[in-house]
Amino acid sequence: LQLAVSKLGRECSKTTSRTKLLTYEELLPLRYQCHTLPRHEELVLLLMNLRKKQLKIFILFILIHPINALLPGLYCGERICYDVLNLTRNATKKFRVKFLKPTESWLESCILIANELRYINENSEAKAKAEEQFREVAVAYETLKDEESRKNYDYMLDNPEEVYRHYWYYYRHRVTPKVDVRIVILGIILLISIIQYVSSWHKYEDAVKYMSTQAKYRLRAKEIAKERGFLSDIPKTGKKRKDKEELRQEEEAIIIAVIREFADIRGGYEKPNLSATLAGSIILLPVYIYRWLRFHVRWFWKFTIQKQEYGTEEKLHLIRKYMNMSQAQFDCINDNEKNDYLYKELWIKEKFSVWKQKKDAEEKQKMAESGQYKRMRRYLKKGMQLISTIRRRAYHTIVNSSWLAEKLANSNEKNLRILHASREGCGDYAEKHIPKSVCFDLKRSQNKNSPYNFMLPESDFFSKYVGNELGITADDHLVVYDSGTSAPSLELAARVWFTFRYFGHKSVSVLNGGLFNWMKEQNPITKDQPEVEKRNYTCREQRSLVVTYEEILNNLDEEDQQIIDCRAPNLFRGDTTMSSISGHIPGAINVPLTRLVDPDSKLILDKDKLISIFKNAGVDLHKSVICSCNSGIQACGILLILSTLGKKDIKLYDGSWTEWSQRADPENVEVD
Repeated sequence: LQLAVSKLGRECSKTTSRTKLLTYEELLPLRYQCHTLPRHEELVLLLMNLRKKQLKIFILFILIHPINALLPGLYCGERICYDVLNLTRNATKKFRVKFLKPTESWLESCILIANELRYINENSEAKAKAEEQFREVAVAYETLKDEESRKNYDYMLDNPEEVYRHYWYYYRHRVTPKVDVRIVILGIILLISIIQYVSSWHKYEDAVKYMSTQAKYRLRAKEIAKERGFLSDIPKTGKKRKDKEELRQEEEAIIIAVIREFADIRGGYEKPNLSATLAGSIILLPVYIYRWLRFHVRWFWKFTIQKQEYGTEEKLHLIRKYMNMSQAQFDCINDNEKNDYLYKELWIKEKFSVWKQKKDAEEKQKMAESGQYKRMRRYLKKGMQLISTIRRRAYHTIVNSSWLAEKLANSNEKNLRILHASREGCGDYAEKHIPKSVCFDLKRSQNKNSPYNFMLPESDFFSKYVGNELGITADDHLVVYDSGTSAPSLELAARVWFTFRYFGHKSVSVLNGGLFNWMKEQNPITKDQPEVEKRNYTCREQRSLVVTYEEILNNLDEEDQQIIDCRAPNLFRGDTTMSSISGHIPGAINVPLTRLVDPDSKLILDKDKLISIFKNAGVDLHKSVICSCNSGIQACGILLILSTLGKKDIKLYDGSWTEWSQRADPENVEVD
């Protein structure tokens, strides 16, 4: 085995001065470095003296020979390209470059093979064998000559398991065109230039067609044609006279020809020129640079050094420069107007500034007197009023104390209504509350026909209670604050927030931290109760925001149903006697509301912390969520917080554990 390893090592160019027995792990890196195994006779002699344990190791080494890495159809097929050319992978780059030349012996052999093909019978096996040899040598040469191809080939030998990668890199290398990047850039420039030139011609033709249909351009073109004698040459009498249609067509052709020339002369629509394309600009760039330098050097010499007087062209150049016009735009100005500029000496900077101010004032006056401008002003005024209304009605789900204090100080906030959320009665409201707030009693507004406490009210009762007793309309912006001063100081306000959302009220916000944080920041409180004016309130129930007992029961086995129970952990686990039946809904996840609120400030935690708490509890924020608690109040706090995180697919189980514990079968109650 040692002799075999030593021989294989020498053939793989991996041998050292000392020969030792290699383990399988040490043999593994050599598996694709070796390209020729010992002859069959030598292997037989070596294997005769091997023990069984050693035999297994040696056979493993034979089985991982690089021929197993070869894929049919790729490179040299089932032969190794290095063997075809009698090269080793460890040969230096200099040696490979010297060897892989088209004048070397192996390529001459290919030429000899090709010459022999002429004398071999066309249908003979010898010709097919010679063609195969020629193809193998040529493919091996092409594979190892190119650096990228050889690199991919070596990677295939070393990583035979990545079959799809080898096919991808092989065909990508073959199909990808090998074009010089300079040719690609040149082709792109030429393509852009052709598109520019063709597009310019289309624009020019469209402009000529448009001008030929306008009366002022046609009349001017006829005048020019008569002045130049084009129309007088048309015979209208005699033997060569033409009918009316021919005369009309010929006259139309003359008018279009004059318009083409006139438009080109005035500079409004110049004829397309190759020099204006990208390729032309690049070619003529040295000429443009030379002209620019010559113009500025000449200008500096004549008018700065020698103090010469400006000529007409120089004066017009300065006027065009002050007007920020291109040469084509300036050429469109008629001669009379240019003469007026010269008469007013507008090439002088001070006089041009005075003229510009006067011109702008005249344009503003003219615009103000035009009916179109007045209509636009009225339109913009209405639009700005609409925008300001939208901004005024825009609201955030969570607001802070400073925001509310600023709104209370603003007398223009007529649609702002503040609600003091109370669980039972308004005794705490009578002692202290935020100025201008009214009391919302959850106990009084609950559903009187439900066997469970604090269920959502009926729409008729709610509309009367909110409109008549609280003086609220559907267009008001409501800000609800929690009246409690113990943790979490959120659930009551969140319940009122959800109740209004359930009945279709759009603008509802919750004061972060409630009355506790409002007083902590030393904002004013009062005992005075505002007068309430009766209003009409219309309810639009959103039944999709609430799920029933039957819906949860029917979907207990569904993976998409995700229930969050926000009760205290001991209630969730079932180790208390507070309820007739302890435990939780099967599959529910416990996220106590108290963990989502800071215990000191009563403020909702930051977004990142909230997301981390939900994820650690096992809540998938990408799925829909059903929130539950004991009686549907605390669950609204979870709904509120999820809403601030941007979730839309959230629902409330209004009956919560109170209903589930009384209606569910024992097997549908889990206890941890």
